[in-house]
Amino acid sequence: MRKALLAITSASLIIFMGLVVYMRTQDLKRQKQGYEQSFELLNHFAKLQEKRIQQINNHIKREYRPVLDEKDMETNFGIGGFEFNPIMGLSDDFDFVRDTYKRLKIDQAYARVTDNQLTKIGVVANKFRDSIMHTPTIRPVPVDSIYAISSFGLRMHPILHRLKMHDGIDYAAYVGTPVYATAAGKVIAAKYDKIAGLYIKIDHGYHYATVYAHLSRAYVRPGQEIKKGQLIGLVGNTGRSVGPHLHYEVKINGIPVNPVRFIDHKIDAERQCLVISKKAKSIVIAR
Repeated sequence: MRKALLAITSASLIIFMGLVVYMRTQDLKRQKQGYEQSFELLNHFAKLQEKRIQQINNHIKREYRPVLDEKDMETNFGIGGFEFNPIMGLSDDFDFVRDTYKRLKIDQAYARVTDNQLTKIGVVANKFRDSIMHTPTIRPVPVDSIYAISSFGLRMHPILHRLKMHDGIDYAAYVGTPVYATAAGKVIAAKYDKIAGLYIKIDHGYHYATVYAHLSRAYVRPGQEIKKGQLIGLVGNTGRSVGPHLHYEVKINGIPVNPVRFIDHKIDAERQCLVISKKAKSIVIAR
């Protein structure tokens, strides 16, 4: 009887231990399956994140080239990418899986931070890009149409015959030569004045304003939004003028400054105007 009881007890213990081992094995399998599914999900999200970062990277390099120098353009704003492989055939030790899972969560958080940083970079770059479009950096008339330039600064006035400050530069060109807005902005005046003749004034924001005087025609009206390089009028000989030309001014906070300072690609005559204006005198320079 005692032997039978001992055998039953031993058998029960073996069955119990086997059941415990089986349940533990099933639990480990479920954990392993859960980790594998998590890895696959993280892999999917990481690939999407890398694709998003690469898209932002390409967008920045394509759209913000004018405001980023060459060194910046060579920078890859992405995080390099990851590749997660499903875990197969692991033993009961899941430390590696847990550690890797934690690392992946950290990488995912880093990817989110990077994405946020790129978004902020995009906002800043857009502001720079907008300021460039609203800065008068182009020439108001075609370079091939210019045959003389009267520089910025003090000069003997051709009509009054006395020293007078010349608040802009004069581009001598034939009547009908196209005149272009040198920056984006809003027209605040397009009217006739007895001295300036038919003139246009544009507020560009960022404290900039430009004036285009002695026109023969104006193609814009007050309140109109203007794009950089848009045709706004034609050279004329209206107002107090001794010959067809465009009088062009750039003002910062209402104060006239030498417009040549802002032109990106200066011709020789404009460079001479820049030198002459520093000596506080203005002369006419043939192109």
